[in-house]
Amino acid sequence: MTDVRMATLADLPQLLGLAHVMHAESRYRDRPLSESRVADLIASLINSPDGVVLVADDGGRIVGGVVGVVADDWFTVCRVAYEYAVFLDPGARGGRLALRMVQAFQREAKGRGASRVEMGITTGVHPERTARLYEHCGFEFLGPVYSKEL
Repeated sequence: MTDVRMATLADLPQLLGLAHVMHAESRYRDRPLSESRVADLIASLINSPDGVVLVADDGGRIVGGVVGVVADDWFTVCRVAYEYAVFLDPGARGGRLALRMVQAFQREAKGRGASRVEMGITTGVHPERTARLYEHCGFEFLGPVYSKEL
């Protein structure tokens, strides 16, 4: 069974590999991926008491991850968990692993004092399936995200 656990810096090379897979599949594929920026962000979150980086470890092979942060909300004194990315390798999809990863993110967020978790769908990768997953986990739909190239 695939283990969902906190990431370590040793996981970074495999996480960067997954970042490339996610990028190639997403609506962002026409924008250049900066591996150094992704690595710096993930490393800083792994090293931060507010960072939440989880991996789905299938016998030493990282097949998924959740990257996020728990921070003070910008307009209240409440702590909120914000997800930057949730991704599963295409070969690891279709089971309960995504559910387990979202649940683990929620547990970590609560354990770090968050009173709310915010998760979005902006990559364009299976938005309907992802929405069903989030709703199954008790999230409420708040509205779409709009984007415009300049």
